[in-house]
Amino acid sequence: MAGHLGKTVAELEKELTSRELTEWAAYYQSSPFESEGVRGDMRQAITSALVAGMGGGDTDPQKYMPKYGKESKETLKQNVKSFMQKIRNLQESKNG
Repeated sequence: MAGHLGKTVAELEKELTSRELTEWAAYYQSSPFESEGVRGDMRQAITSALVAGMGGGDTDPQKYMPKYGKESKETLKQNVKSFMQKIRNLQESKNG
């Protein structure tokens, strides 16, 4: 979240209210930050297909999408759970 907002973690801990933190947590659940989700991969696949097409290659973005296995999906889920737990811990420290 700090990178998404262009601030350090220390700055966010000082400046973010509990309410703002709750709102960011809700936003993250509905739309994970690009570095955590597939959206960046999709955009890169589209760009790769465009560049490949310019050279006569395959223009199907699906050909350039990373193939995530079960382990990768589980790792992503665990990362999201870990992030949400850190948010809850920070909220508790601000409310406590």
